[in-house]
Amino acid sequence: MSIADGGSGGDPLDLAQDLTSSFGKFFRIDPLGSNSSNGQYGIPSDNPFVDDDGALDEIYAYGLRNPQRFGWDPANGNLIVAEIGQNTIEEISLVPRGGNLGWNVWEGSFRYVGRNGVNASTPRADGSMTYPLVEWAYADAAYGRQGRSRMRMLRNSAGAPSASRQR
Repeated sequence: MSIADGGSGGDPLDLAQDLTSSFGKFFRIDPLGSNSSNGQYGIPSDNPFVDDDGALDEIYAYGLRNPQRFGWDPANGNLIVAEIGQNTIEEISLVPRGGNLGWNVWEGSFRYVGRNGVNASTPRADGSMTYPLVEWAYADAAYGRQGRSRMRMLRNSAGAPSASRQR
């Protein structure tokens, strides 16, 4: 299950990056288990932060802003999420075990600089982040923004997700 960052715009409390907070996370639990602190559900022993005193055991991945839809690829079991960005980028991302999807340091492939947007000068500059497979510019006439939305599919020559940005 997933929970959005829970904050006002921009996640001012940095909850999505705080591993002691439930906000901005994907959780992996066992509804039939009973080893959680309240005994009402289980926590898989191979969750990435199990027994880490600085993190909630239930966390599977973190750094999420507003996960809207997610599902598993039936061919390989990969978890994929569609996320609504703050004001600039919408994205679809692979969610690896223990992965940091970057919010509120990154919005998509770009460094988040505040409610006014992103800094596009050094995209994908942090190798420890999980960047989107697909992203596009956010444009909504209801808010007075104009623009074209350009979707980008990022894959390498073997068809796997790529770390380089294509134009």
